[in-house]
Amino acid sequence: MRPTGSRGFALVLCLLVVALLTVTLLEADFQARANLRAAAYFRDDLASFYLAQAGVNHAMSVLKEDVTHSREHDGLDESWASTVSDAPLGEGTFTHTITDEEGKINLNNLVRENTPNPIKVEQLKRLFEHMDIDPNLVNPIIDWMDTNDDPQVMTPLGAESAVYGQRDPPYSAKNGLLSMLSEIRLVAGITDEIYKRIRPYVTIYGDPPQIDPEGKINVNTADKPVLISLDKKMDEAIAGDLIAGRPFKHVAETQGILPTDVYQRITPLITQHSRFFSIKATGTVRGVTKVVHAVVKREAGTVKMVHFEVE
Repeated sequence: MRPTGSRGFALVLCLLVVALLTVTLLEADFQARANLRAAAYFRDDLASFYLAQAGVNHAMSVLKEDVTHSREHDGLDESWASTVSDAPLGEGTFTHTITDEEGKINLNNLVRENTPNPIKVEQLKRLFEHMDIDPNLVNPIIDWMDTNDDPQVMTPLGAESAVYGQRDPPYSAKNGLLSMLSEIRLVAGITDEIYKRIRPYVTIYGDPPQIDPEGKINVNTADKPVLISLDKKMDEAIAGDLIAGRPFKHVAETQGILPTDVYQRITPLITQHSRFFSIKATGTVRGVTKVVHAVVKREAGTVKMVHFEVE
């Protein structure tokens, strides 16, 4: 028997209501699942951040313990230089690496009392030459830091605020010490590619020029390009011999490796100790990862945070 018109309408209406309820329920279920996933991600993201912080704290404790047991030198043969990988803690793991910032060239030593520091300027230029980068690009870095408006040379290899004022958007030269290493990407001629290439070998951390005019380099931790930059007669072979002879418990121990004239010139420029270290720590919980970076200063048996940022 065929349904009458009213019965057919009621059936269609019933089917529409069922379909609407089904869509509503599916949407509510989807939204509930999305909220649960978001809440779970937030939970794990926060937990991974705290694990990364724990990695930094662990690295600081390693550095503090090292100085109590090894006062003669700081080198890559020590426990702090080893990566801690996937250390379990709570529901996740942390990893950290420690890098000696005093095995690098401190850019903030390029200018001393508003005057270019010739020793550090030449050293940075040698690093650039070794890496096939125009050494004259050191000039605009100096201009960025000194407080006068006189470029080291004519642009584009020297630049003061007048040059940066023509950019879009315009800005001024820093006229002071670098606050962040990435700041040099604002310097005329320093491209992102150049920045990435020199970043492993330069730093902004260390004692200021008033305390350490030479910006001493730790000969036990410096990479080969930094060692080569120490002197005009340093080359791959001599730098390789230095690396093979490490660790040195005193700079005088390098005398048997270096040519006499090179040894005499670089002795005031090197050390076997370090106080500034950078830490990269990673926390991971259920596949969610957070990375943090810190710089610490070790002094008088204590390790203090100087800089902290989240990647």
